Amino acid sequence: MRIAMLLLGFLIASSAQAQVASIIIKELDPLPGAPEGQTVAGISNTAVNHGPSYAATINSAGDAGTLSHVWGNATGGPGTVLRTEETIGIYRQDNFESFFGISTVPFEVAYSPSCTDTVSGTSGLDGVWFGDLAVAVEEQPYPHLVGWYWSFGSRPAATADGHPTWVGGITDTPGGSTQNRGLFFGIAATPLLMGDAYVGGLPDPLSRSSTVSFDYRFSALGTHYLAEVQTETGSSTNDNHMVSDNHVVMAGGAPVSEAGAIPVEIGGLAGEAWDNFDFVGITESGEWMFTGDTNAATDVDEIIVRNGSIIHREGDVLDGETLSGAIEGAYMNENGDLAFIWDIVTEGGTSETLFFNGRLLLTEGDYVDVDGDFVADSNAVLDAFTGISSLTLSDRDAEGWVRIYFTADVDISVATPRLGQPLVAGGEEAGMEAGTELQPAGDPLRTVSEGYMVMRVNAGTSAVEPVAGAVHHLGIHPSVVTDAGARIRFDLPRTGSIEVGIYDLSGRLVRNLASGTRAAGGHTVRWDGRSASGEVLPAGVYLLRCCSDAGTDSRRVTLVH
Repeated sequence: MRIAMLLLGFLIASSAQAQVASIIIKELDPLPGAPEGQTVAGISNTAVNHGPSYAATINSAGDAGTLSHVWGNATGGPGTVLRTEETIGIYRQDNFESFFGISTVPFEVAYSPSCTDTVSGTSGLDGVWFGDLAVAVEEQPYPHLVGWYWSFGSRPAATADGHPTWVGGITDTPGGSTQNRGLFFGIAATPLLMGDAYVGGLPDPLSRSSTVSFDYRFSALGTHYLAEVQTETGSSTNDNHMVSDNHVVMAGGAPVSEAGAIPVEIGGLAGEAWDNFDFVGITESGEWMFTGDTNAATDVDEIIVRNGSIIHREGDVLDGETLSGAIEGAYMNENGDLAFIWDIVTEGGTSETLFFNGRLLLTEGDYVDVDGDFVADSNAVLDAFTGISSLTLSDRDAEGWVRIYFTADVDISVATPRLGQPLVAGGEEAGMEAGTELQPAGDPLRTVSEGYMVMRVNAGTSAVEPVAGAVHHLGIHPSVVTDAGARIRFDLPRTGSIEVGIYDLSGRLVRNLASGTRAAGGHTVRWDGRSASGEVLPAGVYLLRCCSDAGTDSRRVTLVH
């Protein structure tokens, strides 16, 4: 059974489009801006800046061989190659690292290729570049210590105003192993964290071998940073800490350090202590977040911390679904909007799910848009989110819209014509493409392709506080369901009576889903495609209607057996 939803005419079209995940480019597509004949062979991480730019690292294959690129657009338009491996000065570039960054003014790319010194012939030189400038390349002199050299440069990013940032290592022997490690800022490679240095609030010096992890983030203009660091404690365990601006992060009056107690007043459980740290974020105003886990039981130990309080925990019910397992990605923009990918408990196990500001947006099994018309295609289903750290989030535009970028595998079956007719009666009106149906699993016409994807969401309408005087966000989720049922979400601006029902097109009530008094906020009910008496309803178009003291909202629902 599949159920799809149409936003009615009184809602603007862009709102409907905002809830659809669209593929920007996918594997085997021609790659615009690359040499003719090159197609997408692989997609890695994504990046945004604090303007309209977007980009991803993409490898292409074709007559020119296998090439690495940073691909996207500096002004938000159609994508093209922004950087590609080339020879600059004495260095021949290849094999871009997945991680990179883009600045706004000036627009530039911070990236990490593997390089060959065409003079000495030495290959595999690691380093960080900002546009055409080699900022820190292995074996080149380290500018702040005579007789020392770069040993590596990795995980580059960039501030909005054009300062590259990265994690790098140094050595006193050209080509030697890393002897110290740090977090660096700007063309001048200013070291913000280095081994042997002390950080405010920590009794031990930073470790030379693992000074700072790759989990770091700068605010838009580089005013603040948040990073995981390691200190020399004499032990290889319980030596990691969260640090911001050269001081240990405090939560509930206590340092955020491994094995340190998590105060109950910030959401800690009895006897709970900090353990691992993962994704981080920080803004110019000083708001911050990180993800990680604790020493609590494995079914409740994964957490998201924001501004010193645990805001989400494994086992919590969020937007009607139970969070489970590890957090696969998290990103906070300069406005403080937060997106993350986390598993939810389903009848068949768990499904990876994308949340934005606490609202469920997309989960495995949902229909997605393949052809770029912002309409979900009935032959394309989200198979799995991919990438180590591919989730990124633009800042809000003037109207409050946020673009969420990520990579994902999409299960695509060949569209099969049905005598020129829609998938079902009213199928196109229900927001689905005409003339297509999903092939069964294992069908040779069915493929899985990785795609670079975007969703556009309005941060204002996704706020926890709905606009007074109306019922908001009435909808069905997921858009691909089994006979077990579809999840129907509705929000109330204030406590009051509610009636949620399924009607046929003649206006007859065929199933009452909810009635009585409900508190203000979000609620969910389920529909399994059956009538009030338990009979399986005929395929076709039905009306989902929610009536409350605050108003009425309706959706057309297409039921397919």
